[in-house]
Amino acid sequence: MELVFEMLNTKQFVPTDLCQKTFKQAGGVIGRGDDCDWIIPDRKRHLSNHHALISYRDGSFFLTDTSSNGIQDSTNGTRLRKGEVVRIEHGSEYILGDFEIRARLVRDPAAFDVEVGRPQAAGSIIPDDAFLDLDPLNALDQQERVYSEIEELISPSISLDDGKQRADYARIDMESLLVPELVEVPKE
Repeated sequence: MELVFEMLNTKQFVPTDLCQKTFKQAGGVIGRGDDCDWIIPDRKRHLSNHHALISYRDGSFFLTDTSSNGIQDSTNGTRLRKGEVVRIEHGSEYILGDFEIRARLVRDPAAFDVEVGRPQAAGSIIPDDAFLDLDPLNALDQQERVYSEIEELISPSISLDDGKQRADYARIDMESLLVPELVEVPKE
């Protein structure tokens, strides 16, 4: 079995190759330190050098908060206790500083080879959580957010509610941006 963490939301720029990390049964460490298995660059330093520990035992992955700023369970809003081991479920979402991540549990394809040809118990064909992501109210909320972003692009005359400029977290050395130069007006 493998655990795949993927970034959902971030308030800082993160290179695309660092937006996802797969953990094997050996586990690993999440943080901004160079010796971590998943290094997440955090300019604001909300992430600790060793923010979380991933471990595997008895067929399940576990998350342990080793940080000073904590980890929040995004689904129910509770903060994980420092040093307490929490079982990671498929679809679990966590907030680490400015970063929101989702857990995906992936079974090893070799495990399916053993099950081929064996009769399956009734009701085991469709997993219990197969339709949890199909919440119609959640889908409407996401659709509403998409429409508001599109309307903002279509009608530039609509001003932002807070009157502030939106933050742009792309670093200038990472973007291919031509900087404009001042030119004198030709005299006639």
